[in-house]
Amino acid sequence: MATDDPIIRDDSNHHIERNSRWSRAAMMHYQHKAMHPDRLKTMFQNNFTTWCQAGVARKLPNDVYYDEEGRIVNQKSSTFGLSSSIQVTHPEYILYGEEFVLDIDPAYVKNSSQLPRMDRMPKKTTILPLLSFSGDPVVCVVVFAGAGKKILALWHSGLDVTVDPICRDDQVDFLNIANYGPGKYFPSGPVCQFRGTTIPTLVYQSPSGYLTSDILRNVLKTLDELGVYERGPGLPEPCCLLDGFRSRLSFNEDLLQYCNDSAHKWNITLGVPQLAAGVDANEATTAFRRAFAEKTLQLLEFQCDMGWEPKVEPTDLMPLIQKAWAQSLAQSQTNRQALAQRGWYPPTRKLLQDVEQIRAMKQEDYRQSRRHVLVPRAME
Repeated sequence: MATDDPIIRDDSNHHIERNSRWSRAAMMHYQHKAMHPDRLKTMFQNNFTTWCQAGVARKLPNDVYYDEEGRIVNQKSSTFGLSSSIQVTHPEYILYGEEFVLDIDPAYVKNSSQLPRMDRMPKKTTILPLLSFSGDPVVCVVVFAGAGKKILALWHSGLDVTVDPICRDDQVDFLNIANYGPGKYFPSGPVCQFRGTTIPTLVYQSPSGYLTSDILRNVLKTLDELGVYERGPGLPEPCCLLDGFRSRLSFNEDLLQYCNDSAHKWNITLGVPQLAAGVDANEATTAFRRAFAEKTLQLLEFQCDMGWEPKVEPTDLMPLIQKAWAQSLAQSQTNRQALAQRGWYPPTRKLLQDVEQIRAMKQEDYRQSRRHVLVPRAME
């Protein structure tokens, strides 16, 4: 349903059943097929066409070459990526999001003995940083795993146990505003300043801990209610480019209706699935995950020094996200480099230059997974 709508485009033309359960081998196979050069070309073309229709880019009479900073160049030796048939005219109107799980990736830990046991980490929690093509962070979206829609207030605000709170009568003074904000006892998540608007971290809950259609609809609705983008005849329509995660292909009716409403139209397109670590890595995401791992290990070390059980609670996540964000996704230059490496902005389709190497590594991952999965679970 979702992929047939003109606003929602399937970059890989690879339809996936809703609520399917995937083995590792099946996931590797999907990612490998999605990385086929023809599918990638279709992906880029679909996105570029949508941006031009939305008024955030324009079709050029002749193909041009860009350098990494987005300047049109004549000398081929100065080019970055492939030639392009479009020019992005309103980069701040295109948002990019790549969802990932908040965990400690062994790749970012020097000593494997420092890795905490799984039972010392909270349930699966994901983060979706939305960045504009201008490089500015727009909003941090955090999704906890759990039933229902109500979330504990302390999960929202977080609780930084490494900070001494301001107390009253030997109790934490919850009413004292000096206890709230970055570096304070209740730090909350990152707060973004975008197009003159203050946008706090948006916190949700889903059974899987992943982004859902309802959550995405609420995120877009919040941005509209805050007045991030002007609306009206002749004005650009905002676009949102998401990673090609399998659940993106089953957007529900409520989201589609919201995006298609002329009063607040959104153009949602899909990019590539999440890639193997180290191959076409999103530099901004990599920087965040490295910083998150570092801050988490520091927290566990602090707990040990205090004689406490080393364990990451849900209330610890916001302080960790806040600190890691400041070192990574808050940096506009790093965000712009990540978009350039993917070939999104400037629109150079850079990913196509390295596609054979990526496919080869993905195919090896697939072969390795087949050795451990005799009969991959079929999509149910």
